[in-house]
Amino acid sequence: MGEHADRLRSELRALYEAADQPLLSQLVGIGRQQRPPVSVSDATVSAWLTGTSVPSLRFTPYFLAMVGFLGGRPSVARSGFVPRPRAWWAQALDVAQKERAAGRGRPRAAADEDPGTGPVTLLADPVAFTGRAEQVGELLGYLDPGTGRDGTTAVSVSAVTGMGGVGKTALVLHAAHRARSRGWFPGGALFIDLRGYHDGAALDAAQAADRLLRVLGVKDRDIPAEAEEKLSLWRARLAGLAEQDRPLLAVVDNVHSLGQVAPLVPSAPHRLLVTSRRRLSALSARHISVGPLTVPEAVDFLDRALRVGDAADDRALTQRPDAERLAELCGRLPLALQIMVALLREERHRPLADHCAELADARNRLDALQYDDTDGQGRPLAVRAAFDLSLRHLTQPQQEAFRLLSLAPGPDIATGTAAELFDLPVPAARRLLAALARAHLLIGSPRERWQTHDLVRLYAAEQARAHLDADERETAETRLIAYHVRLAAAADTVLRSGADSEAVPPFADHAAARSWLEDEHTCLLAAVASFSSVPRHMKSTLVLANRLTQFLGTTRHFDELSTLADMMMETARAAGERRYEGLAFMTRGSALMEIRQFGPAIEAHEEAERIFTETGDTVVAADALTNLSIALRHLRRFDEAAAALTRASALLEESDHPMSNVAVLGQLGTIRMGQERFEESIDAYERALRLATGVASDLHLGMLLDNYGNSLEGVGRFEEAVDAHQRAYRLFQDMNDVHRQAVALGNLAGAHWELGRFEEALETLRAVHDTFRGLGDSYSEAVALDNIGACLQALDRMDEAAVCHERAMVALRDMGDAHQAEIAAKRLAEARQAPTDDPGGEAP
Repeated sequence: MGEHADRLRSELRALYEAADQPLLSQLVGIGRQQRPPVSVSDATVSAWLTGTSVPSLRFTPYFLAMVGFLGGRPSVARSGFVPRPRAWWAQALDVAQKERAAGRGRPRAAADEDPGTGPVTLLADPVAFTGRAEQVGELLGYLDPGTGRDGTTAVSVSAVTGMGGVGKTALVLHAAHRARSRGWFPGGALFIDLRGYHDGAALDAAQAADRLLRVLGVKDRDIPAEAEEKLSLWRARLAGLAEQDRPLLAVVDNVHSLGQVAPLVPSAPHRLLVTSRRRLSALSARHISVGPLTVPEAVDFLDRALRVGDAADDRALTQRPDAERLAELCGRLPLALQIMVALLREERHRPLADHCAELADARNRLDALQYDDTDGQGRPLAVRAAFDLSLRHLTQPQQEAFRLLSLAPGPDIATGTAAELFDLPVPAARRLLAALARAHLLIGSPRERWQTHDLVRLYAAEQARAHLDADERETAETRLIAYHVRLAAAADTVLRSGADSEAVPPFADHAAARSWLEDEHTCLLAAVASFSSVPRHMKSTLVLANRLTQFLGTTRHFDELSTLADMMMETARAAGERRYEGLAFMTRGSALMEIRQFGPAIEAHEEAERIFTETGDTVVAADALTNLSIALRHLRRFDEAAAALTRASALLEESDHPMSNVAVLGQLGTIRMGQERFEESIDAYERALRLATGVASDLHLGMLLDNYGNSLEGVGRFEEAVDAHQRAYRLFQDMNDVHRQAVALGNLAGAHWELGRFEEALETLRAVHDTFRGLGDSYSEAVALDNIGACLQALDRMDEAAVCHERAMVALRDMGDAHQAEIAAKRLAEARQAPTDDPGGEAP
């Protein structure tokens, strides 16, 4: 096989054995997980392991995935075996493949002719090229002249597409040089820039054929004048090289349209590499889309490029955090990184942090990302200039859409939202979005959401400022905010209503409303942040913000809820909207309660009640008092909590607002349960449930039923409690509310425990514990753990129980709940004092 192939086999075999020699069928299955899927047989993998063959280029991505899988198996870590990094395997495989290609040989075209003597006009292999291992492997697999000889279809064209400045040319040049070094293209390796995205005129296919023919040695006098004849001669020349078994590689760079390149497409065994900023979907080719580098790749690029100019310039390594920040500010875009390298070389001793500070201001970032020079193809070293060239090839409607998209805050935009922003029907808007995606100025997704690269977004905002007048901008922003408010209000209304309530267009049910909010809430919050300081939009953003509070609370986005409350408060004060200021205090109080900051929550709800009393909003003032009672109850200040509810009831006596009365009764039931006055608690819950019929949402009904079940347990009505908890669970299940499902199941387990069903209770509580852990609810996780201990005690597994109680006690103390911590401490003492034959075990 050869020295390098033997080394590859030896390393692969050692890794395979350290990984406990998984079944070959398991390794073959990795191929089906690749995108696109890779078909490989167990015989092929076995041949690699025994050293009878080396993976061919088309298997490179699969091979790297396979060794990654083997290296990640637990048995490898246990054995002490240290797996090689991915980069090492890529290098080892590359060397072994070269060795294989050199050993295989190729017949000469003629006795006196060197197969490698064809013309080579490739630009130099980029010295700082880094990353792109999978794309390089994929391209080399397509370029390999052996492809197609085993009966598979050989495709002669590979099209690499991506946004301007993303490094398409560098990728194809690197792959082309790798292919040429393996002796694959004795007919020549040619490069031509069709100037599709240049200031000057682009080359058409005939002009390109003319230049390529001259490089191949065709005399001026033998080149026809007519365009079609030039293309015919190009094809004839390729056919002649094929007959001599001298494949040729042509790199056609900077293509704008299919018409520029389609007439140049060769047949096998020749290969054509194409780059374009547009997805040339109509071109029969293997298509590879290139995105920005990863942060590690971008830092590696900086390091390599800096060391080209000065081998001792190690700033990218010694100032690694700043290098990573610089890479992010450059959008991980190779063009921006190349510009930054040029600037860094001029200021050898300037810290990277200074450059980061200069780029931090988004308004001036594109100004900073330019250098007074051109690249190897005569293009300006400026990110803005690169984007200018892309913009010029858009139609006027596409350019207008591109500018308008910059007005939409948030990380992405839905097709429907874009249609509102463009003031167009959805199908027309989608065509514009798809056109921008084909030009790689947008990135689409299967869920009809579109996003832009950070630097492209800054450029679009510049274009909007330059080309949209104040009226156009204001009108578009007003449309956008009105659309957000309209749909957020509809979704909020659906979520606050029962499952059997009528649909609120465009949402047919809870699932549709919740799904829309899950997709959109980040953009909606961004809209509030962006427009809340604009006087003409303040009221609308307050309405929008208030419509998000229910969703953020029920889905446990507490940090976002707290941030939203702060934005609401600032905007309400600036706009003189006293009522919304009160709502902001209520929102803040709710967020604080969820993170168990009950003292500050009490202050927030008290301030909210004062504001609503001042404005005469008696119903909302009652709601604030109800929320106040919740915070007081959590601190076990039951008498004060009950007094707050008494005041709330007085405010509601003359109002027709049943849900506020339901909330008061529900909280009264919870307070009485905390005081162990269970009959009074049951009475309050039953009154609340009767009043809630037909008016309460599934969320409120479920919460009432679940707490009602807890009170029933207090008087020994355990079977009724099971029924209440199960009904609550089903309601939460229909809502897809995972957290409240876990709460209901935990309470159900308590009823099972009371009925002596300890194994059933234990199994349920372990699932509940894991759910809370997955959701990041440390408090509920600790309570569940303590209850698991109680089940283990009932099963005489005292050592395991003690472990659970102790861990729960420590966690609850750390979180400041002395009451629950004391319960856990008492249970721990009981478990430790009880006689047991249990040899011990681990807590869940």
